[in-house]
Amino acid sequence: MDQFEYWKSSLEESTAALGVTLAADPVDQHQVIENFDIMMINYEAVIKFEAVRRPEFDYATILPVVCKARQLKAHVDRLITTSEVCIPESPQSITPRRKLPKLIIPSFTGKFADYPSFKKVFKLKHDHSGATGAEKLVHLQNNVSGEPKLLIGKLTADENYEIAFLALDAKYNKPDQILSELHAAIDALPVAKDSTESLKNVYATS
Repeated sequence: MDQFEYWKSSLEESTAALGVTLAADPVDQHQVIENFDIMMINYEAVIKFEAVRRPEFDYATILPVVCKARQLKAHVDRLITTSEVCIPESPQSITPRRKLPKLIIPSFTGKFADYPSFKKVFKLKHDHSGATGAEKLVHLQNNVSGEPKLLIGKLTADENYEIAFLALDAKYNKPDQILSELHAAIDALPVAKDSTESLKNVYATS
């Protein structure tokens, strides 16, 4: 499976998951936002591939799932911008917004294996905060260091927030590199001996 097929399949799965979450009774606000952000990451990746492959790309192959994603996005946007509660189809099952624990975003230093979780947590915290693109860009620049900082540190203006993530995606969203780093980390773990204390020590260093 090439990268485009991977993202197309991921978008199909994430739109289905978000649809199920929105149809639940009661609706879980946290789960809606989480599934929505995952869907949008996949959606942006599919659109990026479609743009790169134009004009020979057959847009009809992704039209159904792209349309579904856009419909769900419009629905979630209405819920987010119009009320402090989730509004499912049945008014009897309205669920108040729960106060969620504060998300802590670790600094991204350029490790491939850390990038997917960094991007997900960052977008969960900032993409629905009401901040401008320029403000989110500053937060992003403050949450990266080393090579990623050099990559996006000089960008400014609202529109460059999305450009910054496209640049980070191009550099660090590499499944093969992520797997390589994870395998290397596993190989570097000390070998546990036949004792509880040894197993505890291995667990503490993993």
